[in-house]
Amino acid sequence: YFSADEIDITEKALFGELTYEITDKWDATIGLRAYDYEVSARSGVDLPLYYSVFEGRASDSIDLELTEAPTEDDSGTLFKFNTSYKFTSDTMAYATISEGFRIGGANGAPACPDNVDDLNNQIVCALPDEQTYGADTTTNYELGVKTNFFNNKLQVNTSLFYVDWEDPQVTGATVNGQQTITVNAEGAASKGLELSLRGRANDYLTMYATY
Repeated sequence: YFSADEIDITEKALFGELTYEITDKWDATIGLRAYDYEVSARSGVDLPLYYSVFEGRASDSIDLELTEAPTEDDSGTLFKFNTSYKFTSDTMAYATISEGFRIGGANGAPACPDNVDDLNNQIVCALPDEQTYGADTTTNYELGVKTNFFNNKLQVNTSLFYVDWEDPQVTGATVNGQQTITVNAEGAASKGLELSLRGRANDYLTMYATY
């Protein structure tokens, strides 16, 4: 198949952070992001090989009719909170809770005709729930410690994290024509431990290790 699409994205956002020093060793940060976006698209698909072989169309012809896809739009706010505490000049612990998102969009496939189930010929098209996909969002939790030893010659950082992912955008395919599209899955999660070390043996040799 041969496909083409025109996509117009309008996105607006307002964001900022405020940090407050509770003590000389302890501070807290609050962040907020307000967003709004709109995605509009026109798309079309042609099957030149099929139509030239089975329908008698000229072999070098491309016949595209771009059709409007439903508009995808969303708005909302994202939150961030971080606090850190310096136990010593060489040891700092922190905790972060934050939210993230990725805008939705339109897939480059035209809408299926109402009688698509009755057609006997080749067709590449998108059902109503395949034309667009929504935004995906994450809620992130992280707890970590940053340290350095021996006059900053050895740095050791470690953290625990958990990410709750809603409506993740994954690769799918249309029912009619198996054209690659983006769809929203139900959910996912990521959790684990991170560890990084940096050691400076001398002025010429520095070593790194991560896990």
